[in-house]
Amino acid sequence: MESKDNWTPCPRCGSNRVQKISKWTYFLTFFAGSGCLIWLGIIFPLFWFLVPVLWILSVVMLFGHDVWQCQDCKYTWKVQKVKKKSKS
Repeated sequence: MESKDNWTPCPRCGSNRVQKISKWTYFLTFFAGSGCLIWLGIIFPLFWFLVPVLWILSVVMLFGHDVWQCQDCKYTWKVQKVKKKSKS
C-alpha cells in the first residue's frame, strides 16, 4: 500500500482526492505496451517500428519524477520532496 502522509490538495481545484503515480507505473505501462505491439507486429508489420520507440520511452520514464494526479479535474503536478524537521 502506498503512503499518503505527504500529499497536498490539488492546486487547481483544491480537491482532496489525489493519487500518487509512480515513475515505475509509467515504465511498466510503456514496456507492456511495447510487448503488445510485438504481438500486433506479427499481423501488421508496421507496428515493429514502434516497439523500440516504446522501449526507449520506458527507460526515459525511469529518470522522470513521481506525480500527483487529481481524481476530479485530472490535473497532474510533481511530487515535492518533504524535508523532515529536526528536533532541536
